[in-house]
Amino acid sequence: MKKFLLLFALLFVLGAASVYADSYTWEVTKSHSASNQAEFEITANDVTWTFNHEGHTSSLYGARDGNAPISLSFGSQKNPTKQLNVSTDAFIGKKIVSISVNAAKNGANSQTTVKASCNTETQAETLTTSFSDYTFPINEIANGKITLIFDNPNSTASSSSKNGGCKFHSITVVYEEASSSIGWSAENATVYLGDENNKFPTFNNPDNLFIIYDSSDKNVATINDEGNITLVGAGTTTITALDENNIEYTYTLVVERRLDTIFDNNLINNQGDFTIEDIKLGDGLENAWTTNSYGMTANGYVSGKAHEADSWLISPVIDLRYASETTLSFEHGVQYFTDIETAKTETSFNIREENGDWETVTIPYPEALGNNAVSTGAISLAQYEGKKIQLGFHYTSGATKSGRWQIKNVLIQGYIDEPTLPEGGLDFTVENIENDSFVIGKDVESAKITVSGVHAESELYCKFTAAPAENPESAPRKAVDHTGYEKIERDADNNHTITVDGAGTLELYTYHPATDSKSDIRTINVTKEDGTTAIDSIASDVADGEAEYFNLQGVRINPENAAPGLYIRRQGGKAAKVMVK
Repeated sequence: MKKFLLLFALLFVLGAASVYADSYTWEVTKSHSASNQAEFEITANDVTWTFNHEGHTSSLYGARDGNAPISLSFGSQKNPTKQLNVSTDAFIGKKIVSISVNAAKNGANSQTTVKASCNTETQAETLTTSFSDYTFPINEIANGKITLIFDNPNSTASSSSKNGGCKFHSITVVYEEASSSIGWSAENATVYLGDENNKFPTFNNPDNLFIIYDSSDKNVATINDEGNITLVGAGTTTITALDENNIEYTYTLVVERRLDTIFDNNLINNQGDFTIEDIKLGDGLENAWTTNSYGMTANGYVSGKAHEADSWLISPVIDLRYASETTLSFEHGVQYFTDIETAKTETSFNIREENGDWETVTIPYPEALGNNAVSTGAISLAQYEGKKIQLGFHYTSGATKSGRWQIKNVLIQGYIDEPTLPEGGLDFTVENIENDSFVIGKDVESAKITVSGVHAESELYCKFTAAPAENPESAPRKAVDHTGYEKIERDADNNHTITVDGAGTLELYTYHPATDSKSDIRTINVTKEDGTTAIDSIASDVADGEAEYFNLQGVRINPENAAPGLYIRRQGGKAAKVMVK
């Protein structure tokens, strides 16, 4: 909006177009027909509309006789579809004043809704069984497709009348050619972190004025000199364009974060990574759990009679260590139990921490026995965040009557924020050493090695071997086994001090617990000036002659190829330390 006095205002009555607006209307005719396709196109009055049915391919068809409506089905009880989109990109760059549809729902029990989307979605309206006009004011310049979204929150109901669907006679789009005046293409926009299909309002600058862009909250989004936006975090910010006449143009940008899917298994004809643990199966009952088009099914009734059963369906371990705002949901149905109360005692849903004890979680059950599946709704998993868990579905059956329990669509959602290894997170410095060698003074019983620079989030581990190790360990990343190593605590100066009292090998590494990362091991050769070194194992039986050179592990080397460092030289029956530079 402009921050200066508007001398004139153009008023609109809701649902009515301005005198400058154009109108497009598609009225369904017999020629508009398609069936058994997940996605298809219909061209009407030079505008092509795309119908997308979320991969579902049954009962999607157009008009059969003169001026009959297009009818869209939400699928069968076994394979419901929750959303249908009807979209076109024919109006990109035009200001959409409103989108209208003359529509009705199929079936009295259907809960179908409709809403429109240009750059942002409108509020949904619930359809009735009678045809009515549903008009959605937009007043935005279309940056992409415009879409009518038909949704059915009850698409998992048991009967086709509840799955329902919708039908429409016509679609009307009221639009204007984009204004040539300066300003943003929309007053509001909602985008999502990590979404490559985000659409941002564009800034129209017909006179090519000098513009300074800004964002009021740079923790939400930033904008560069070219007007390109980078999303930073969830929240709301005001995007401003300031022209050379000191006039501001703004719009409100809402940045949201979509939930992460942590675990998802519909269990339909698919056991997935779930395991079955049978506590007891009566004679003649080979399996308590099977999978079919209804999901995982527990049943003790086979060969015309009931059988005793006590069996668990157990999920794999699910990692919630870095999860927040986590919820679980699934759908289940009960049949052939004595009554609902019996079903509640012979079935249960449970959660346990990894290697912990099962805890029963209260869930809603259908009001009556039958094939009706009921959703648990969102079950909070807040108490398990920061942990690893398993889900357990416990089924029991008696020898006189066996119920049937069906489970499907197990879903866990939340926000995952995995920790990252900070810069320098595995770095460390060993003080007062040269070429990975440390010498203890001749008359000193022990000496201290100081390690500095260990990151505040990391830990230091060490292992000292009294004799030089022939093959010091080399540590891979992501290793967590500290066997044989000692954790060294920080001192008051935020350093780590290690005491050594003799010749040997000191191995050091840092470990970052949050990311389970381990540095490469650094090996320090420790010697002592009293002669207790690895060279003691070298015989001194050569009285005179050419000098021989050994490293601190007692291995003979060629001095011409030796790297700079400390070595042992033996000549004439005498050994001495020498520095090769």
